[in-house]
Amino acid sequence: MENIKAIWKNNFKSLFEKKSVYEINLKASNHNKLKKSLSLFQVITLGIGVIVGAGIFVLTGIASGMHAGPAITISFALSGIICICAGLCYAEFSSILHTSGSSYSYTYITFGRFPAWIVGSISAIGYFLGAVSVAVGWSGYFSDILHNFNLGLPEKFALPTGTEYNIQGEVYHAVFDIPAFTISFISTLILYRGITLSSIITSFSVVIKLLVLLCFIIIGMFYIDVNNWIPYIPQNTGKFGEYGVSGIITGISMVFLAFNGFDSICTSAQEVKNPRKNIPLGIIITIITVTIIYILTSAVMTGLVSYKELNVPQALAVAVDKIGLPWLNYLVKFGAVVGLSSVIIVSQYTVIRMLLIMAEDNLLPNIFARVHSKNKTPHVITLAIGFSMSFIAATTNLQNIVKLSSFFILLTLIIICISTIVMRYTEPKLNRGFRCPLMPVTPAIAIILAIYILSSYPLQVYLNACIALVILTFLYFIKSRFRAHK
Repeated sequence: MENIKAIWKNNFKSLFEKKSVYEINLKASNHNKLKKSLSLFQVITLGIGVIVGAGIFVLTGIASGMHAGPAITISFALSGIICICAGLCYAEFSSILHTSGSSYSYTYITFGRFPAWIVGSISAIGYFLGAVSVAVGWSGYFSDILHNFNLGLPEKFALPTGTEYNIQGEVYHAVFDIPAFTISFISTLILYRGITLSSIITSFSVVIKLLVLLCFIIIGMFYIDVNNWIPYIPQNTGKFGEYGVSGIITGISMVFLAFNGFDSICTSAQEVKNPRKNIPLGIIITIITVTIIYILTSAVMTGLVSYKELNVPQALAVAVDKIGLPWLNYLVKFGAVVGLSSVIIVSQYTVIRMLLIMAEDNLLPNIFARVHSKNKTPHVITLAIGFSMSFIAATTNLQNIVKLSSFFILLTLIIICISTIVMRYTEPKLNRGFRCPLMPVTPAIAIILAIYILSSYPLQVYLNACIALVILTFLYFIKSRFRAHK
């Protein structure tokens, strides 16, 4: 009986075995096979590349039309403040650890091996599902552009497998989403070639995306009807979340998801010049820049069109139509295609870099830790993730499970904010290049809002998350047992 207790105690301890900061940083510096080539500017474009995408093209109109009205600008401002709070926590961790593991590595030094496996896995799943859903969205915008030039693909080859579509009253089912597969595959090839090429392409797409949004803001300013801003905060309908102050709060819970991705900056740590300085700076500058872009865009949008007309996924297109300049309509659609492209590339990059670190820690098969001798990229895992992402984007309708993406990312954010508090008080003497201010108030703000957002998710999302966690736990113990008998 005592032997059984001893075995159980040792196994339980191993679940929470931590890595030291010194050990992780030593390994990152001595065994880093990745090329250090990213400057501060490239780090910022990496962050903006993954954040400014589906959120500004979809969430803004829905949050304004259903909840906040013109006061959606307040929702964005407050969401930006909360994201800065969370970003400051990531910035502190990134100044401690110089590895690409991001949330996985931060959890490893705080809570141990098994919690790190869970956090790293759900974070990777979140970004993977997010990239797949964006690829499907990219397909829609790209197909729309082709149709404008009478070059459109048949719908059966422009929608995920099994998706219903209607032609002259008859219902058909799609076969394969060729555009979604193609953009995911191209993204894979870009990442396979190396971080330098992918960062150049991402920087280019970010510049195009920002120029398009800037063009919309500047031109749109001259067509604003100030009557659309009156009342700025519409009167509450009597139901919580439908306009009024509660509508602004509910708007926060929606547009907060438009900031998803700032933590992807941390996964580039091993490829960044002077990561101790550039990663924290990159996170903070990225969030502030994105917040300003969102506030200005939403202000112009609600000034052009009554918020009552914006409760549609293509709200930006509706606002552009109000201006009445056909060329601007084409420009915005082009900006959407380019903008969503960078989101796919950076999301895929984030998944690959996080799983690479997990493979180096023997939590995944060692083959995934291999780095191409010439390109200096983890080519095996890049191809594995790329092909699976391409196939899933083309064949799977993720409408019912896409919320798992933001659910897992929010859950990761909560854990990292908690980890920041724990590490500050358990390891106060750690050499921190950056310290999150107003501890523990700053992370507490992000934690409270994230929990509030999670409370609004349907039961099905929680069930899907529980199933995923059970599978991940099972895989961990299978891998541990295999390693023990090796």
